[in-house]
Amino acid sequence: MYPVQELHEFLLEKAAQLTEEWYDSLDKSGPHGVYAATDSNAVELLKKQNYEFHLQFCQLFVQEE
Repeated sequence: MYPVQELHEFLLEKAAQLTEEWYDSLDKSGPHGVYAATDSNAVELLKKQNYEFHLQFCQLFVQEE
C-alpha cells in the first residue's frame, strides 16, 4: 500500500474523533454566533458538516489530478 493511501485510510478512521475534538475545542462562551448554539439539532448539524469536510479533505490524497 502506498504511503498516501495509508494516510488517507488513517484520516478516514480518525474523522469522527477529529470532529469531536474540533467541537470540544471551540470557544462557545460568546452569546452570538453559530458556535454558541445550544440546540442539539444545530450542534449535530455543525458536527455533521465538519465530519463531511474531513471526508472531502481525505479524498485529496487519493484523487487523480
